[in-house]
Amino acid sequence: LGSGRMPRNTNMLGYRFRSFGEAYRRHLIWEIEHLLPLAHSRLVPEDLASLKLQMIKHRNKNFAS
Repeated sequence: LGSGRMPRNTNMLGYRFRSFGEAYRRHLIWEIEHLLPLAHSRLVPEDLASLKLQMIKHRNKNFAS
């Protein structure tokens, strides 16, 4: 894909995209079910606000291009 040419095996490419999507979905589910509740139970409101700002800055930096 990076070269601009069609891949030789489009089925394999589709499989890899689906695999990546499934892995990412499982990762997000784990974060939502385990990590976020833990963070909310351990962090004070000031910590959560600071973390939120850092995540927004990071997201904006990555999507600015």
